[in-house]
Amino acid sequence: MIGPFWLADIALVLVSAILMATLIVTYFRNFSRVHSKFVVGLMTFSILLFLENLVAAYLYYDLAQSYGPPVAVPLLVINLLGVLGLSTLTWATLR
Repeated sequence: MIGPFWLADIALVLVSAILMATLIVTYFRNFSRVHSKFVVGLMTFSILLFLENLVAAYLYYDLAQSYGPPVAVPLLVINLLGVLGLSTLTWATLR
């Protein structure tokens, strides 16, 4: 059974993936209008971070089978900071 801290970790990386998907769509729309190399870089960066979040969700599920709160809690702090950072970036991008 997966503990609550691991579930929170998985939820946070999935929220990060949703934020990254929002950024990917936004950057793709910008690229269709601007055709700039900078926007291609932003899209590439966003796609890679999107994939990283999906892999992290799977790995957290796998790690939850073997490790408890001593591993999950520090990851929770890291993921929370990541979501806050991506939320700020998404907010600034969509403004």
